[in-house]
Amino acid sequence: MSSITVWSLYQELSGVDPKTLTPALRELVLMCDLFQEVSFDGLGGYFGSRRGNSAEAALRVLPDLLGEEWAEMLEAAMRLLGEEYPASPEDRAAIIEKRGLARACGARPGLFRTRVRHRRHRCPCQARGTGAS
Repeated sequence: MSSITVWSLYQELSGVDPKTLTPALRELVLMCDLFQEVSFDGLGGYFGSRRGNSAEAALRVLPDLLGEEWAEMLEAAMRLLGEEYPASPEDRAAIIEKRGLARACGARPGLFRTRVRHRRHRCPCQARGTGAS
């Protein structure tokens, strides 16, 4: 019997129009987008990529999926980019560069990455039992 992991499901869903997904699957994609990019390139990488386009949506679901602490961390990082979250990855990357935030938003050591390791999650979506180990 083959096993479906959260990452194999995410890989299949990544190319699908989010409007065609159920709310639960959209939330899974949001969380995995956030985790994947932050794990590799820190929050700066997330904000500077197309995945960062969904940060506001991720922020809305984080409290219910993972708790207020996660939402507060993302919101604080988003506020570093300005009162209004920039719409494009290029604008966000330019702000990060201009304000010298690359180190503050970096993955190494990076607050988000440290928290993920501390909680022993490979993917935040696994915290609520929606993914496989």
